[in-house]
Amino acid sequence: MRTLRYLVQYTIADWAEADRIAGDFPQVVRLHEAARSAYALFVEVARGRGPPWTSGCASSPRCRQPE
Repeated sequence: MRTLRYLVQYTIADWAEADRIAGDFPQVVRLHEAARSAYALFVEVARGRGPPWTSGCASSPRCRQPE
């Protein structure tokens, strides 16, 4: 259920709430937990805190920026 709530917040660009929900995801131990961590990476990238190879997103007009 948390994953679905996270995806909804991410989709509507509520970065703060998506970030809060992602912060509650447990440490990766099993496959379904790894999937949650992968989802959490979306908000990290959207907020400019992702891996170095994603840094171009912030300047791309295709990336949806928080308001």
